[in-house]
Order: sequence, then C-alpha cells, then structure tokens
Amino acid sequence: MQPSGAGGFNVAAEAYDNFMGRYSTPLATQFVSFVGVGSTDQVLDVGCGPGALTAELVRLVGAANVVACDPSRPFAAACARRNPGVDVRTGAAEHLPFDDGSVDAALSELVLHFVGDPPAAAAEQARVLRAGGISAAVVWDFDELWAGFDQGIGPAGSYLKALSAPSQQAVRAALFNRVGPGPFTMTALARAAKGHPPR
Repeated sequence: MQPSGAGGFNVAAEAYDNFMGRYSTPLATQFVSFVGVGSTDQVLDVGCGPGALTAELVRLVGAANVVACDPSRPFAAACARRNPGVDVRTGAAEHLPFDDGSVDAALSELVLHFVGDPPAAAAEQARVLRAGGISAAVVWDFDELWAGFDQGIGPAGSYLKALSAPSQQAVRAALFNRVGPGPFTMTALARAAKGHPPR
C-alpha cells in the first residue's frame, strides 16, 4: 500500500523523471540559490520524487548532509539510486519520517500543489527544523496551472490514458501539428517562498 499523497504518481520513476526532469532539474539550481542553503547545512528534500532537487543539494552540501522522502516507494528508491549516500525514506509531506529539529533547511520543489493538506505539510517542515532553520517551497504559478484545467485539459497523463487509442492518436497528431518535429521552447512560471518559522 502506498502512503498518502502517492496515489497520483502510479508511474515508473524513470517515466516521471523523463517528463518532469526537464523542469525540475533546472529549477532545482535556481531554487537552492534562492533559499541560500549553506555548504554545511543538513537539508531535507520533501517530496523528492526521483531526486532532481536531491542531486542539486548533494552537489552543494554532500550526500551525508542530505535527507529526502517521498510518499511513492518507487520514487524514493529511484532517488536513492540516483543519490548514493543520501538517507531516503518513504513518507508523506504531512507526516515526515524525521525527528523534530533534525535539519537546518527543509525544501519542497513542485510538491505542495499535490499535497492533500498543505498547511499540515508546512507545519511538518517547520517541525523538523532546528532553531533558526529555513523552510522553503516552490510551486507552479496558479494562473498557469489553472489555464489547462479551464480549457478542459486536466492532468495531461490521466486525461490521455482515459481516451481510446484512436483518440490518443488524434491528440498526438494535433499536438505534433502544432509544435512540429523540431525543438520547441516551453516556458513556465514558478513561485517560491522561504522563511524561518517561529519556535
């Protein structure tokens, strides 16, 4: 049984990373810079997925100073394979499997919009922080996220899988006609926040 929060990610970690990695990997560098993670900080990646943010944190502070968790067991396993030496656990953002005051920074990249209870997740990030620690999150801009729903698109993968094979091919052909065979640029806006929760 998957922990709470993992239900929307019943896909192979590699497939998810092939799709989301193109966004989460470059965003991780900018997010870590925005947060101001110190080179000796003990850092938690909340909702680590296959490990894009975790890898950036390892690059900055070393594997021994990074811990991570994800509600999806396959994603947590993929993160551990990608980031040897990192303590990767299975757990939901609303119930982090880490002790009180155990990290200097708790970061969540593109996670809170998937969490069932965002205030509980924020409280958990605060709980695991040492005094003076920093909690930070980055999410997609709501207006950009909503535009797809407003146009009837819905979550792309689930929507597409619900279609018949001929309908899937029609959607693929329409998208291919729109973007063509060559490289194309996609832009997105993300919003980040950071702070030192009160004790």
